[in-house]
Amino acid sequence: MRKVYTLLMLFSLLAAGKAIAATGDVIIGYVTHIDKDGNSHSVKMQFQISDQTKRHLRIYGYEKEKSIYNSLSPSDTYYEGEIGEGEIIVPEKLSDYTVTSVGAKAFYMSKVKVTLPESVTEIEEYAFERYYYDGYDFQLPSKVTILKEHAFENCYLKGISLNPGLKVIEDWAFNWSQNLEALIIPKSVEYIGYYQTRGCNALRRLQVEAGNPNYYTPDGSNVIMKKSSKEIIAGCPVSRIPKEAERIGEEAFSCLKFVNTTLTIPENITSIGEDAVVQSNIRHLILRSDSVNIEFGAFRFNRVLQILDVYGSKVTIAPIAFADITRCKQVRFHSHKPIFENIERQFQGAGTSNEDNVKTVLYAKYPEEFTEDYWKEWFDSGFHNVSELASSTIDEIHITDFDWPVAESDCDVTATSLTKGATVSEIQYKMFNKNYGTKASLNDSIDVCFFITLDEGYFFGDAPSLYVDDKKFDLRIKTPSMTDNTLGFIFHYRVPAPPGGVPIKSVSITVPEPVEGQPLSNEVTRPTGKLYLLQGWTYKVVAWVCQPGASLDSYDPAKIYGLEALVVSKEDYCFGADCTFTLNGKTAIAHRVFQGGQEGVVLALVYDNAKRGDVNRDGDVNSADVVAVYGFIEKGDNSGIFRIDADVNDDDEINSADVVEIYNIIINGDTE
Repeated sequence: MRKVYTLLMLFSLLAAGKAIAATGDVIIGYVTHIDKDGNSHSVKMQFQISDQTKRHLRIYGYEKEKSIYNSLSPSDTYYEGEIGEGEIIVPEKLSDYTVTSVGAKAFYMSKVKVTLPESVTEIEEYAFERYYYDGYDFQLPSKVTILKEHAFENCYLKGISLNPGLKVIEDWAFNWSQNLEALIIPKSVEYIGYYQTRGCNALRRLQVEAGNPNYYTPDGSNVIMKKSSKEIIAGCPVSRIPKEAERIGEEAFSCLKFVNTTLTIPENITSIGEDAVVQSNIRHLILRSDSVNIEFGAFRFNRVLQILDVYGSKVTIAPIAFADITRCKQVRFHSHKPIFENIERQFQGAGTSNEDNVKTVLYAKYPEEFTEDYWKEWFDSGFHNVSELASSTIDEIHITDFDWPVAESDCDVTATSLTKGATVSEIQYKMFNKNYGTKASLNDSIDVCFFITLDEGYFFGDAPSLYVDDKKFDLRIKTPSMTDNTLGFIFHYRVPAPPGGVPIKSVSITVPEPVEGQPLSNEVTRPTGKLYLLQGWTYKVVAWVCQPGASLDSYDPAKIYGLEALVVSKEDYCFGADCTFTLNGKTAIAHRVFQGGQEGVVLALVYDNAKRGDVNRDGDVNSADVVAVYGFIEKGDNSGIFRIDADVNDDDEINSADVVEIYNIIINGDTE
C-alpha cells in the first residue's frame, strides 16, 4: 500500500472586508492533486466554515449562474488545465480547522478519484451527485456515520466500500447509480431509507452484513429486508423475493431491468407498496398471494409486460396499479374477481400499443363475475374472449412458481400448474440416469424431470409441451408404469451460481513463521496443489512489511512486522458475509475491495511483541513512557512514537487517560 503525503497545506482565514472568519464563510484551501503520471500539484478548493466554535469545515459546493458547481468540476477549476484524471487527496486539517463533512454538490461532475480524510463524519445530500469517477476503489472514511439523501445519486462509481461504524443511510442515497455493481451494508447501520437502488441496473450483489440488528438479506435473495416487519425495501436485477418476506416496500424494485423477466410474487406477500415494481422489463407477472393489497401505481409503466396471472381470492387493486402496460396480451384471474378501487383507472392505457395490433384478452375462472358493461371499456382496445382457462384437450401446460436450482441450494421438488386440469405429480433430478442429491452443486449437468397428471375428463393433445418460466419442454417420456393421463417432460440443465455467486465460507493462508535473525519468507505453504485448485478464491499477493528501521532480511521480535495478502474471488464465487479469514492460523484483519470487477479482500496480521504501556519500546513500562505520551500529544505522528502504542487504553484517542493507564500498569501490572 502506498502512502501519499500532502505537499502544501495553505489556508486563508480572512474573507473580504472581514477581520475574523465566521460560521458560513467560504474560504480557500489547498489540496493535493496527483495526476495520471504520478506528479503532485497543489490545487485550490473551496471550503465552508460549518462551525466556527468547534473549528469545523465542510467541503463546499456552490451555485453559479443557476448551475451547481464545485472547485473541481470541469466548468470551474482553479488548477491550470482541466482535472480529468488522477487523484485528489483532501487533508484532515487546514490551519487549525478540521474537515468534518462533504457538503451538498461538493463533487458534482468531478472526474478524479477523491480520497477523503479520516476526520469526515458526514456525507451531505447530493455530495457526489453525477460524480464521474467510475472506479471500484472508492472508500468512505472510517468515522462517517451518516449518508444523507441523494448522497451518491446518479454517480458513476462501480464500487463503494461503506465503512464499519456507518449508522444512517437516508432515502435515495444510491438512486440511479447505474454503474454500481455491489452494495454491502455494514452491520453497524441502524436506519436505511427507501428508494435506495432505483435504476441501479448493474447491481449484482446487494447484501446486509450478518449481525445487523434491524436489517438482513435472506440467503440467495439479494434484497434488503427489515427484520421487524419483513418488508423488502430495496432490490436489484438479480433479486429473488424470499419466502419469509411479507411486504414489498415503495419503489423497492423501481426502474430495474431484471435478469429473469418472469417475476413471481410468493404466497406470503400481503401488500405491495406504491410504485414497487414501476417501469421494469418483466414480461410475465405471477401473483401467487391469496390475500394481497396492491397499492397505487405498483406495477405501472411496465410496457413489455405480456402476461399477468392473478391467483388470490382476496386481492385489492388500487388506482393505476397496472396503468400503461401497453403490450399486455393476457390477464388471467384464477380465482374470484379482485376488489377494485376506482375500476376505470386500474389498467389505464393497457393494451394500447400500436405495434403488432396488441389487444388484451381476459381469461377468468368465474366468467360470470365479469359481465358488467365497464369490462368492455376497461382497456381502450377492449376485452374479448372471456372464458375459462382450460378445455378438455391440453396441448400446453404452464408452470411458473418453480425455483430452478442454483449452486448450494436445495433442489425444488414442488410446483403448481397454471393449467386447469393438470397437476404436477412429481419432480425428479437425475445425473447419468441416477437419482441426484437434494443439494445442487455448481456446474453439475443434470436432467430435471417433471411428471404431469391430468384430472378426469382432460386429455393430452397429440404433441403437448410444458413451459416452465418460458422454457419450453419438447422432450417427453412415457414409461410402462405411467397411466394414460400421466406424462413426463425432461429438461437438461447446468447448475449456475446463485445471484452474486457462491458464498465462500473461509479463507486461510499459511507461510513460514518468522524466526529471529532469519529472512521472512513469502512462500505459501497452504493451500497448495489440488486443494488450492478447489478453492473459490485465489491469492494475488502475499508479502511481509515492517516498520522503519526493521529489516525483512533478519527478523527482530522487538520490531513491528505485518503479514499481508490480497485474495480475490474466482468467477461464480463471492466472499460470504460470515466468511472467516486467517493468516498463519490467526484471525486476520479483513478489508473488502474490488479488483478489476472482481471482489477482493485485503488481509493483514500484525506481529508485535511490545508490552502494553511500553510507549517508547525500551522493554519496560515506567515514567519514560508517560513522557512519551505527552510527546505524542504535542507532536503527533512526528514525535517518533507509534500511535497504536500511545493509545494505551484503546479508545482511539491519545490524552491524559492514557497516562493514567500507564500508572495503573506500573502499580498493578497489565490486567488485560
